[in-house]
Amino acid sequence: MIVPASTIAAAAIAIDSVASSDRCARAMFTYATNGTSTHSIARMMSSRSRCASGLARRSSTAPAAVARMTVSTIASTRGCCHADGVDCGATSGRRGCRAPAPRDTLARVTWEQRKRELGGELLRRLYAAGVVRTWLRDKPDGWELMSGAWSPFYVNFRDASADPELFRFLVDAGAELVREEVPKATQLVGLAAAGVPFAAGLAYKLGLPMGYTRKLPGVRRVEDLAGDAAAESYGSHRLVEGGFRAGDRVALVDDLVTGFDSKEIALRQLELELERRGLEDVRAEAVVVFLERGAEARGRAAAAGVRLVSLLALDADSVAGLRGAASERELEVVAAYLRDPAPFQDAGRRAELAAEASASAAAAR
Repeated sequence: MIVPASTIAAAAIAIDSVASSDRCARAMFTYATNGTSTHSIARMMSSRSRCASGLARRSSTAPAAVARMTVSTIASTRGCCHADGVDCGATSGRRGCRAPAPRDTLARVTWEQRKRELGGELLRRLYAAGVVRTWLRDKPDGWELMSGAWSPFYVNFRDASADPELFRFLVDAGAELVREEVPKATQLVGLAAAGVPFAAGLAYKLGLPMGYTRKLPGVRRVEDLAGDAAAESYGSHRLVEGGFRAGDRVALVDDLVTGFDSKEIALRQLELELERRGLEDVRAEAVVVFLERGAEARGRAAAAGVRLVSLLALDADSVAGLRGAASERELEVVAAYLRDPAPFQDAGRRAELAAEASASAAAAR
């Protein structure tokens, strides 16, 4: 079995943390060689052994760039761990041990590898929690998007913070994302309303100050703020809450991005608010989201002069991360839609999918 380098890295970090406990280190290595995900390892270990309680707290924040894993580290416990997880009761490389003498090896874990692992786990968790919904499991008629297009799947982060385990994962993963890709950020701003709880969680995790944009009635596009009319009609209220300082580098935080309209509005709000306060040398460094849907947003972000930073760009390839959680049929249809949504706008095609979903639900009763 090929074990993901990021999983091995997490195991190495864990073993370094708990090397004083034979049982904890051996169990950690067994989980890693079985290909268990980093987050699952942390949860299992924290529930099994007090010696790993620190691991559960730090697993998602441990540096992902490079981790050293050595057979000698594993063998430093009083028991011997073979690659198959079998303990022969002797110290590796010494008399009575069937394992070969230890050799130092280096497992290099890039951020991209770690990010792919987090992205796959993100999709599976969102699907399990009902944040990612499909026509087959959740709604046979599918969804009509704001653009007017029909879709066989839908993503709704609104209830994500109601699930403590999911919210904890999102905050941990989002903190890694900011730390790795927006390291110069000195202030977070949550976009009203979906981005506010996530910005609060990330600010707490990263130790950064946090603000948030206010919802402006009647403003749906950045053009609605032209001439500052909407901003002036809002009176003396702040357009963006937060304690900004000269020199701040701001990361705007939201749940997902599709067309970038709400992000453009938030960027304009921030610009106007900074002008009101007379603050200089404060700029938006990036827009940070968990999911990026579609290719349009990235180009619009570049045109606005900010980086778009996402944990996962949802496309026909990345949706494979749902394998094992969603059915193969769901994967097939969603991937085809992401490749080319045009055929799915045909009423006949949609009727066929609706009938298939209804028949599947009836068979499951």
